[in-house]
Amino acid sequence: MAQNRDNGEPGERASLNVIATGGVYNHISLAPDWLTILPEGKATFNISALDQFVNELADSETNYAVSCSAGTIDQQGRFTSSQNAGASTNPLTVTVSSNRLDLNDAARIVIRPGSWPQIILEPQSVSTSLSVQPSFSMLAIEEFGNPLPNVVTTFKADIAAGQIDAFGRFTAGARPGPYVNAVGVEATDGSISTNTVAHMRIDHGLLKQLLLLPETAMGHAGGEVSASGLFAAGQNPGDYPTALEVRIYKKFNVHNVRLCDDSFLVL
Repeated sequence: MAQNRDNGEPGERASLNVIATGGVYNHISLAPDWLTILPEGKATFNISALDQFVNELADSETNYAVSCSAGTIDQQGRFTSSQNAGASTNPLTVTVSSNRLDLNDAARIVIRPGSWPQIILEPQSVSTSLSVQPSFSMLAIEEFGNPLPNVVTTFKADIAAGQIDAFGRFTAGARPGPYVNAVGVEATDGSISTNTVAHMRIDHGLLKQLLLLPETAMGHAGGEVSASGLFAAGQNPGDYPTALEVRIYKKFNVHNVRLCDDSFLVL
C-alpha cells in the first residue's frame, strides 16, 4: 500500500510483480552413478541440471553416450546392457548444455555374469600312448559365453587309465586300451558345482624289444610257418641259423625284425 509523504495518510493500493529467475548453471547430477546389472538388463538414468542454489534448470540440453562394450542408451536415458560381463570405469557419460556452458558427468557400470550352464573340458577325446603325457584344461562359461574366473577346479582320473595332477597333466597307466570317462573335472563356484568327463584311448608304447620263443627248435622236414607262429619243417635236413623272419604291423607302421639268432634244426 502506498503512503502520502506529506501528511502520512494512506494512499492508493499498488501491486508489484516479482519474477525470480534461476541462478547460474552450476553442476549436474546423474542417477544412478553406479549400476550393477545382468547381461541384456535394462535400467533408466536420470540427469538434473542445477544452479548454485540447487534449483533445477529446465532449459538444458542433455546428450547421453555409452561405450559399445557396455550396451546402448537412448536420449531419454533408457539403457540396455550388453552380454559382456565385467566392470567398466565410466563407460557411460552425459553432457548437459545450458547457456553455452557444458558440464559432464559419468556413471560406472558392472555387468554381472549370467547363470552357469556348462563347463568345457579340452580335449574331450584323446588318443595317446604310454610314453606321452597329455594335458587337459577346463573353461567354465555362463549362458552368454562369458568365462567365470573364480571357479575352483578339481581334476580326477579313472585309476585304471592313469593319474592326473591338479594342473591337468595326465600320466597313463601300464595297460593300453579304450577308457570311457577316463578323465573328469569338477568345477565349483560357491554352493554350485558341475562336472564333465573326457574319453581316452591309450595305445602301446614304442617297440623296444622282440622276443621269439623258442630260440632253437627241432622239427621234421618242412619249411612253413603260419601267422600264429606254427612252424612246419621242410624236406631238406640241416641246420638253418637264419630260418625265420618276423614282420610286425602297428598302426599302419611296419616294423621289420630279422631274427638271425634263431636256429631251426631240421632232421
